[in-house]
Amino acid sequence: MNQFTLNVLDSNSVVLNCSSISNGSHKIIIIIIIIIIIIVIIIIIIHQKLAEAAELIEDKRPYYKYTLANVLENENFKLYWNRSILTDKIIPFNRPDITFMNKKIKNTF
Repeated sequence: MNQFTLNVLDSNSVVLNCSSISNGSHKIIIIIIIIIIIIVIIIIIIHQKLAEAAELIEDKRPYYKYTLANVLENENFKLYWNRSILTDKIIPFNRPDITFMNKKIKNTF
């Protein structure tokens, strides 16, 4: 029996265990998992660069050592990671990966 296990240890660590990759369907699953891992890495890099640009973090470390914080805030900006957003309208997806707010001009991205 072929078995796949994907363990997300934290925002920077993903472990893939598989007993066999001989079938074509297994290769497709592995490709999809690799694409998901690449997307997570891109999100980590975007979060880190936004935090650095807004001066929400001081230390500049490589992206693979960076740990995402749920909330980063200073007097000018807020950066949310994986937090629900309360709105005055009902929207189908209210939990974006990254929310960036400029407090001075009251604009949210």
